[in-house]
Amino acid sequence: MSDKSQPTNWQLSKEIKQVDQKLSNKIEQVDQNLSKEIKQVDQKLSKEIKQVDQNLSKEIKQVDQKLSKEIKQVDQKLDKKIDDLTIIIKNSFDHVDRQFQKQSQDSQEIKNDLDRVKLRLDNVPYRFEMKQIEGRVDVLELQVEKIRLRK
Repeated sequence: MSDKSQPTNWQLSKEIKQVDQKLSNKIEQVDQNLSKEIKQVDQKLSKEIKQVDQNLSKEIKQVDQKLSKEIKQVDQKLDKKIDDLTIIIKNSFDHVDRQFQKQSQDSQEIKNDLDRVKLRLDNVPYRFEMKQIEGRVDVLELQVEKIRLRK
C-alpha cells in the first residue's frame, strides 16, 4: 500500500476545513434566508394586525355611536315619562288640595250654621218654661175675658 492512496492528515484537515467552510456558508445562507422570511412574515403579520386593528376600531366606533344614540333615545323617553308622571302627581295633589279647600269651606259653613242654630236656641225659652208661660197666658186671658164681661 502506498502512501498516496490514503489521505494525509494535512489533506484531511484541508478537506474538513473546506467542508466546514461550505457548511458555514450554507448555514449562513440558510440563516439569511430564514431571517428574510421571518422579516417578511413579521411585516405581513404587522400589516394584517394593523388592518384588523383598524377594522376593530371602526366597528367599535360604530357600535359606540349606535349605543350612544340608543341611550340618548332611552334617556329622552325616560325624561318624557318622568315629566308625564310629574304632571299626573301634580294634578292629583291639586285635586286633593281643592278637596281640602272644599272640605274647609264646608266645615266653615257647618260651623256658621251651628253658631246660628245655637244663637236661636239661646234666645228660645226651654219647653217647660213655654208650658208655664202658656198656662199663665191662658189664666190671664180668662181673667181679661171675665173683666170684659163684667163691664
